[in-house]
Amino acid sequence: MEMVDLAHLLAARDQELRTLSAEMNQLQSELRLARSLIAERDSEIQQVRTTNNQYVEENERLRAILGEWSTRAAKLERALEAERISNLELQKKIPTLRSQSQSSAEPSK
Repeated sequence: MEMVDLAHLLAARDQELRTLSAEMNQLQSELRLARSLIAERDSEIQQVRTTNNQYVEENERLRAILGEWSTRAAKLERALEAERISNLELQKKIPTLRSQSQSSAEPSK
């Protein structure tokens, strides 16, 4: 092998190494960008999870309040029904009480 062939072979190998090095640098750059994007997405996902957890807690709180209000409403409805029945019974007694009142107010003969 001649010196020229050796020099040519070394120059070709050197060029290949430079090309591979440039490709490697490009891939490392793309890899850094990809990792950065993944980290960004991970951060966004964590933020969404945190917000979702807050919504879940708020929903649980509101459900508890709604349950409490439903219980109070049911109690009030029962009390109102009892009051209505009591009023009906009193209204039934009014004529009897009036007639008794009128009887006792009339002068005895």
